[in-house]
Amino acid sequence: MWRRVLKRVAFAIAVVVLAGAALIAMILYAPFADNLRAAVLSEVLSVSLEREVVIEGEAKIAINDDLDIVARDLKIARRLFAEGEQPWHTLAEAHAKIPLSSIVEGSFALSGLELTGATVYLLGEAGEDIEGAETWSFAEMAYLPSYVLNDPLSENLVLQDFRLFHPDTGNGWETDIRITELSLKASKGRGKIELEIDGSANGVPLKAGGEFPNPRGPDFNGQANPFAVVASLKGLHFLLDGKMDVSDPIASISAELDLFLNPLGDFLELIELERVVEGGVDAKALLDGPLDALMATDIQTSLYLDSGDEAVVTGEIRDLVQGTGIDLVFDVELATEETAAKAQSLYKIVFTGFRGRTQGTADHLLVRDFVLETNAASAELTEVGPVWVEDIVRDENGRLGLKGIRLIDGEESAPILDLRGQILDALQLQDVEFSGKINLLLADILEGEVEGPEEDLGRLKGEIRLSDADGSLNLDELEASISGTDLITLEIRKEEVTDENGTHPALALEVDVPDFDAIEARFNEPPAKVKNVAFSGRVILREDGLGVSGNATVGQTSAEGNLDLADEDGVPVVTGNVKTGTLHLSDIRKSIEVLDFLDVKEEADLDLSAQLIEQMKVFLSVSVPAIAGAGKAASGLSAKIAYADRLITLDPFKMTYLGGSVATKARIDVGKSPVSLALNGRIDKLRMGTILKELGVPGIVTGTLNVSYDLTGVGSGADQFISSMSGKAAASIWSGTVGTRLIDLAGQSLVRWMFGNKADGDTAKLVCAVIPLNLKGGRGSAKTIVIETENVQIAGGGPIDFRNNTLDLSFLPRAKRPEVVEMVTTFAVRGRISNPEIVVLSGGGGGRVVGEIVTAPFNILGLIFSGGEEAKKAQEKKHKPCVLRKWTGPK
Repeated sequence: MWRRVLKRVAFAIAVVVLAGAALIAMILYAPFADNLRAAVLSEVLSVSLEREVVIEGEAKIAINDDLDIVARDLKIARRLFAEGEQPWHTLAEAHAKIPLSSIVEGSFALSGLELTGATVYLLGEAGEDIEGAETWSFAEMAYLPSYVLNDPLSENLVLQDFRLFHPDTGNGWETDIRITELSLKASKGRGKIELEIDGSANGVPLKAGGEFPNPRGPDFNGQANPFAVVASLKGLHFLLDGKMDVSDPIASISAELDLFLNPLGDFLELIELERVVEGGVDAKALLDGPLDALMATDIQTSLYLDSGDEAVVTGEIRDLVQGTGIDLVFDVELATEETAAKAQSLYKIVFTGFRGRTQGTADHLLVRDFVLETNAASAELTEVGPVWVEDIVRDENGRLGLKGIRLIDGEESAPILDLRGQILDALQLQDVEFSGKINLLLADILEGEVEGPEEDLGRLKGEIRLSDADGSLNLDELEASISGTDLITLEIRKEEVTDENGTHPALALEVDVPDFDAIEARFNEPPAKVKNVAFSGRVILREDGLGVSGNATVGQTSAEGNLDLADEDGVPVVTGNVKTGTLHLSDIRKSIEVLDFLDVKEEADLDLSAQLIEQMKVFLSVSVPAIAGAGKAASGLSAKIAYADRLITLDPFKMTYLGGSVATKARIDVGKSPVSLALNGRIDKLRMGTILKELGVPGIVTGTLNVSYDLTGVGSGADQFISSMSGKAAASIWSGTVGTRLIDLAGQSLVRWMFGNKADGDTAKLVCAVIPLNLKGGRGSAKTIVIETENVQIAGGGPIDFRNNTLDLSFLPRAKRPEVVEMVTTFAVRGRISNPEIVVLSGGGGGRVVGEIVTAPFNILGLIFSGGEEAKKAQEKKHKPCVLRKWTGPK
């Protein structure tokens, strides 16, 4: 009986086993069980991959050394996705291997996985044609290294026929990366994970490889471990080598990047841009930090083009992913055929380079310390920006464009310059168009410390437009004027001027300042006693050069002038003339005051190039037909100024006024180092009193002035020239006055001084003054200075040192008519030339006072019995003015 029972049990077990085997076989192989098989294998893969898997297509299984599963048209749940994104990875095929031992253990751990046929859209919003497709962002991609490397599958993972696609979102950029095969496998000994990629980017073959730390390897230290990645495409090669930490969900790296774009034309074709430049780029940087906030420091980038253009960029970017913390210094040197083949000229401006510093974020850049170099000059702007660029685009012709550019200067809420525009061909700087507004405070234009509120000085407001519609960048429109003030009227505008040679662009300027002292007062400057200042003129740009013309008024003097700049065989030549109406001499000083004020307030730093200075030539003439104050007498001024071969000449300078004349010549050789200057000429019978009165200068000394001089020196300024002068000079003044009678007291007794003066007021009649001077290297002597009034003759001399700004002159006065008892005071003039002191040598102080008291009775008697006017005139006939006669000195 027990045997029968055992047989039945054995038969039942066999039936169950056979039924189970049949069921398993049916699930594995029966065509009618496809859905059941897909559902079962979906569960198996879900357990193995630790995420939901749905097989929607065919599923196959084979049992060999491993359990091989092949599934088509499947979805794998994404662990990371943003709201609104597709929550599934969609694959064409998956091939998984599960060791039989792991099935027995119940873990279902995979020993290998191959995934095939997926398309991922990078950073793009799904349009109608890709609605529901899978998209990734950079933030999600930052998780991949840690996520993949910490998964045991990274030791045997293969991706095939994968596509990473960045669709055109309206800016012309489209990137298509196709991965034929990407494999991850453990190295021998399992110390590293080895990466190999074979594919293409925009149709260009792509090869990449690398080594990463294996968290399951024997040498893994838990934190930073060595890694390296290399990639090579047509025109692009890079190496990233350093250490990686995958202990956190987002990996961190510390590595050095070497990037090479060579040939540059190949790289432009890679990113589907027009191949318009050739050359190369070498770049290095240190990358450090988590992958979602990667910092780039010690950036060293060199660009070199076949045209000869070169650029260097250095600095850092604090967050590469977000594009923040940008701090880059750039220096660009442009070598154009035009500057190499043609001589420079002022009106043919060619950019030769620029440099500066850019800071901020990718969408809010500020350019600082910008210097633009041209063939003529360098202009420094301490700050340009911030600058925004909304879109970097690529058009259907493969041109790189910048759209939605905005450049502002000043506060963003109230910028002084606000330009908006685009550059449709950025690589060749073509198809440029900008327009905007200017809004500048006059206080900012005339820089300085303003007394009181700045707004009442007014603002220069207007509109500006630039483009290269005619082939070169031009100012198409500019119209601006000052508003909000009564201190100044100013208008500036772009015009078109027509002459016999055609129509030319011009810039017109009109300025009217009714009270210049009022503006100076607002800037805490001492008043120059200047009222009206005005200018009206224009700058004309012609095909053959520049023309500047206008009328200026300072005080009561008006002048008109013209300057022309032309290119003569590659040499810039400036010619011009200035002609005034009646010249009021006081307006010369006022004009200098105005120029000094504007020079102090000058903001831009513009330096003419040395080559341009060497080549250019200048020829100017000045004509003044009449000088105020001369009455019906002939008067006038003329001068010719020339510059050629680094030599400046003033030859001649002539002036006639009230019977007097000035004739001088000057020669300045700026080609020498230091600069040398030669000056010679004469001043004859010039009436000092009238001149000083017309100049508005107090007349301490009046008379007829005669001067002769023949001097040489070196130096780039007046102070340097004076301290180096060599040569001779002599000056004399005749028949005038001195602004004080105290000069007579030095050689007369108090009694004679008190009762002998017949001049009006507190002046002494000046008979003559003779001052000879011999100089050598800024040092010299005046041995026979003679100053003579109608009562006293003073003789003296001594050394004068212009190098050290010192003098030491001694003077001996004497009365021209003898005293009964003579009382004189010898003195010296010593110290700094700019602020000397008078030192009494003898006959002064208390002794002089006592002597005057004691000798007063005798000198009164001498005055009574001196013979009166007839004796005085007889004595004067014997005396020769400013000629020293023998004299025994004071008694």
